[in-house]
Amino acid sequence: VGSANEFDGRIIRIDGERCEITTALGTLIGVQGGETLSTGQEVAVIIRPENCRLTSEPTPTSVACILKDSMFLGSHVQCVLTANNQEFSAVLQGAAPPTAKSLFVTFDPDQTLVFPKGHTG
Repeated sequence: VGSANEFDGRIIRIDGERCEITTALGTLIGVQGGETLSTGQEVAVIIRPENCRLTSEPTPTSVACILKDSMFLGSHVQCVLTANNQEFSAVLQGAAPPTAKSLFVTFDPDQTLVFPKGHTG
């Protein structure tokens, strides 16, 4: 099962299975989690920590974030980050802990799941 980051949002555009969502982090792109969604709908955006990618340089779809803490756990590094007053985690497989405190995070749209707010499963 494992852990996941969850962000509240509102759909601003739908194109097939893909959704563009406004969140406290900024605008994210994700895929509908099995239920039909509509523009303007309040949603929960679910992103597993291992699907967060950290970089030191921005990309067109990245979000600026601050590294609060990191812990080396053998095969991976667990990171706690904040962006726009939202705390979330990232898992870096086979990587050294980040040395910079100011980073950028990107989320794979195909691994960013969007469900109706209040969805239980």
